[in-house]
Amino acid sequence: IDRAQFDAIKLGDLMQGASGGTTLDQLKQQFGDPSSSSSDTTNGVKTDLLTWDNVQGGFGASVIVSFTDGKAFAKNLTGFKLSRKQKIDLAAFNSWQNGMKYADFTAKYGQPDYYNESLIGGQKNVVAGYTSGVKGDLGSNFNVTFTNDALSGKTQSNMK
Repeated sequence: IDRAQFDAIKLGDLMQGASGGTTLDQLKQQFGDPSSSSSDTTNGVKTDLLTWDNVQGGFGASVIVSFTDGKAFAKNLTGFKLSRKQKIDLAAFNSWQNGMKYADFTAKYGQPDYYNESLIGGQKNVVAGYTSGVKGDLGSNFNVTFTNDALSGKTQSNMK
């Protein structure tokens, strides 16, 4: 599974039965059988979480998709290692203001190493995590959160 295939997974709104989301059958046809799965019921809503590990990007990379009624409402990409031209430093991190657009952010800093997107109650939430090309101590990283494609929060660890 490559990044373009992951990005093409359409999400439906959980509160609308994920209508319009990519179906489980479509993903099984495209990606093959998942490597693991689990199910849960919360407030009467059954959800299924399926994981595929045949992902480009390195050891431990995986795609995790959440379904309700066989349609996707959330997707997560982990372990997708990228090489960046630049080191993203603490000064850059501190300069980011709420409202910055996701497309502008990724145009400047590149795609994240891990990505989680959900659509619930008409609100699109994205958490983008960066572990490669981050200036700082070993293990330095940061997460940026976007609500409806606008920066709404950020956290960092060990950046310089």
